[in-house]
Amino acid sequence: MSGVAFKSISGMNVNVSTVDTDIMPSVVAIQGMQVNFWSMRTNLSAMLLARDVSRVSEYDKRNSDTLAQIKKKGDAFLDTLDAFPPQDAARAREMLDKINATSARMGTVRKELTQLARGGDFDGAYKIFAEQYRPLFNNMIPVYEDIVAQTTASSKKLVEQAGGKAASAVSKKTDFLLLGENPGSKLEKAKAFNIPILTLAEFLALINHGGVGD
Repeated sequence: MSGVAFKSISGMNVNVSTVDTDIMPSVVAIQGMQVNFWSMRTNLSAMLLARDVSRVSEYDKRNSDTLAQIKKKGDAFLDTLDAFPPQDAARAREMLDKINATSARMGTVRKELTQLARGGDFDGAYKIFAEQYRPLFNNMIPVYEDIVAQTTASSKKLVEQAGGKAASAVSKKTDFLLLGENPGSKLEKAKAFNIPILTLAEFLALINHGGVGD
């Protein structure tokens, strides 16, 4: 953010809300991966229910695009971990590694059942979905929930360790808003109150170097 510099955030009321809860962009990235993860399952179910060979490529393209989004958000999440306490960062990386490994296995299964669907064998494709894909999916749900919870706690800890307070809503007492994806009404309130709005990079510069450069 050009022209705005903070010498210290000690005692500041730091609003780190980016969607509906007090989270930093690192959590937004993980939650985005979780949404994409559910989207792939829904898309596969729709393909199998449609039983339309002519649309298999369409569904497969959607899943390929979704996988690319998961990869992008995973990379964005990794970029934020260096700012976390070492123990928290290590645990988050372990969970992300598990997510990536299982996602790779799910991708292989998806290709197998999609190939059967292309040949019109929807019963065979559904069998693979029920016996292989669905169990992998169900096993990943608690992993995503754990990493979101742990990363949310780590994000708040960053603010608190720097002397700030993670607020639950934007008010005139808020010193700045840390911007993530889909900030909604909180962004509008920040603008209305002339509250400085920071990106993640600017926030990290603030807590690591005591200010935001021009």
